[in-house]
Amino acid sequence: MNENARLRVLNSCSDNLKSKTCPELRRRIQNLKLYGLALGVMLLALSFPAEAQQQAKIPKLGWLGAVSASGPGGRPGGGSQLLRRELRELGYVEGKNIAFESRYADNNLDRIPALADELVRLKVDILLAAATA
Repeated sequence: MNENARLRVLNSCSDNLKSKTCPELRRRIQNLKLYGLALGVMLLALSFPAEAQQQAKIPKLGWLGAVSASGPGGRPGGGSQLLRRELRELGYVEGKNIAFESRYADNNLDRIPALADELVRLKVDILLAAATA
């Protein structure tokens, strides 16, 4: 009996969590705190999106004209200039939220297919062509 009592005393741990008689329990509590802290940090990190801001794509308009607006026979304030002015009034600023690519055939209508191909290679979003009457 004396031997059993002694073994019980040596192997027993106190229910007091601050007691220094049971180091395994204290280690277990410290491990739980560490796991809880790691879980909290991981949940906090996952709660913030890690997406990079993507720059907004600026639409590119292509203008194909048979006659240059600044050359002979071209009207000042012709089609492309009128389009730019109207888009400016709607709040579009060239180079900031819209881009223009203009090509003119200079009264040589045989150049129009090559100029149209060039605008397509530039990957314009909208291709506008002025009709001559």
